[in-house]
Amino acid sequence: MSTVKLKRIEPQTVELYGGDTFVGMINEYELNDIRIQIKQTKTAGFWIRWGDKRLDIDIHGRLSEWPTGFFDLQTNQLLQLIRWTTTNSKLK
Repeated sequence: MSTVKLKRIEPQTVELYGGDTFVGMINEYELNDIRIQIKQTKTAGFWIRWGDKRLDIDIHGRLSEWPTGFFDLQTNQLLQLIRWTTTNSKLK
């Protein structure tokens, strides 16, 4: 039997701002919740800092840009599983 090792993966976080006011550090799930709230209330002026990039959130909850490497761990992991499954599986 092969060995499976538990990897501790820290969730990526970004800085959330409302105008010039720092609101807090948030993870991907919290960001999506904030985006939903912004869309529901049509609130303007929120943005996040990711590294040296400023990503504005419009009143529809959309980000001004989605840079490579930004909150993409889960997507990349699922793609890895899908690729492995489609190239290595023999469904019976």
